[in-house]
Amino acid sequence: MATAPELTGKRGGIIDTEKMVRFMDAKIAATRDERHKRNLQSVRDHMFYEKMLDPDRVMKTLSPNANYKLWVDGVDRGPKGLEAIREWYVDQNIRRQRTFVIEYDLERVVVDDQVVVTEGQMNVVVDGRYATRFFNVKCEPDDVLLQSFRQVVFWPVDENSKLLGEDFYTSGMAREDAFRKLERHEIPDDWYALVRLSQEVCRDAVRPD
Repeated sequence: MATAPELTGKRGGIIDTEKMVRFMDAKIAATRDERHKRNLQSVRDHMFYEKMLDPDRVMKTLSPNANYKLWVDGVDRGPKGLEAIREWYVDQNIRRQRTFVIEYDLERVVVDDQVVVTEGQMNVVVDGRYATRFFNVKCEPDDVLLQSFRQVVFWPVDENSKLLGEDFYTSGMAREDAFRKLERHEIPDDWYALVRLSQEVCRDAVRPD
């Protein structure tokens, strides 16, 4: 089994983006079955690279046959295939919507030979543009907010314990109290890193070949 990347130390702000990784580390340490440990490790590394805002390494945790299923009101809106998944991370989660700074406050993780299941409270740092456009939240475009909702994710794996995707089931994303404006001291450092990354991606998109 590959050596897991090391955590870098908690950075400022109200959310703890390393919490999900620590939970997975504890689950791996308590698991004896080697196949299950490898499956958990793949999910753990995927979460770690998301926390590090590194979509290229996120993609390396995926199987060549990966597909995402994002279930919203019974409709699957997930990207299919590696090219579409990478575009979803870079163009949507980083460049356009800036929804890549997350705290997945895990409460339960279940694993078998074919799948890992995670359940908990998802806390996502978003800006006012996103909150207004998609959820009709009354706020200023440059406000920074915390969106909180329940999420269960099924992480199917292939024979090499590579992730075949993520099947998301969410509840409460649009409820009235799902959003809270963050004070300046509550905004995590990772948010500012994401804004800079988003701006870099935008510049690269318009740069001539």
